[in-house]
Amino acid sequence: MMQRPRTLETVEDWIAMLRAIATPGMPLAAIEIMRKDGPGVMGLEERQRAAEVFIAGFADGVGNRRRVDRPLLAQMLGVKPGERPKGDSMGSLDPEERAWWSLHDELVRDELVRGSEVIDWDANGPLYPALRERGIEWWSQAELCGVHALSWRGLNDAVGIDVARVRARVDRCCTWLIAEVQPDNATQHPWGVHLFAKIAMNGTRGERERSHATHYAQTLVHNAMVGSMIGGKIDTFAACILWNCAQWLEAAGG
Repeated sequence: MMQRPRTLETVEDWIAMLRAIATPGMPLAAIEIMRKDGPGVMGLEERQRAAEVFIAGFADGVGNRRRVDRPLLAQMLGVKPGERPKGDSMGSLDPEERAWWSLHDELVRDELVRGSEVIDWDANGPLYPALRERGIEWWSQAELCGVHALSWRGLNDAVGIDVARVRARVDRCCTWLIAEVQPDNATQHPWGVHLFAKIAMNGTRGERERSHATHYAQTLVHNAMVGSMIGGKIDTFAACILWNCAQWLEAAGG
């Protein structure tokens, strides 16, 4: 079993902590699909077929599915998600869903990242201020889910995408979340933990901001553990989110 580090000072510490918490709740099928070496490792086509079966049958510990599951799981597994649900247009996707589909669908990516109808890329504060009217819980979860997805967009230097602008917007939203939205009021889904961990490790940020970022990340993880524990282990959906957070930290490096 993976051991949790005693301190959280380095990228490796955070990755180890996230993996140690996520592993008991991770479906074995997902682990096998992601395995890249050893006997019986899957080829690309076999991995894609296995992932499609896994995603189609995925549900959390109480049997719930969300529309964001497919693009999240496809990104985590490193496979194609398939087409967006039939009948879905950009207008019928929630804002945070657009952010996730922008990782897979060029049309969504171009309309989202190159336009300003959904996100004001030059603004400070929240990504989706119009969602405030839906209530703090819904709004907070959408913001966290959105910055999580866009953090991956900021690592992908796609043609015509200003990744520095995306990264800066994600950072400003995270700064606003730390200052204005208590993580206890947010969600049992630990979206964006890696982003607050990254701020916490950034030596150019102020000590107070780094401390608050550490607390924010740890509180999101704690809420997920307490709120989603089933049979002594973290819920499958929360585990997949944490696993993806660790993947981002690995991809982003130090």
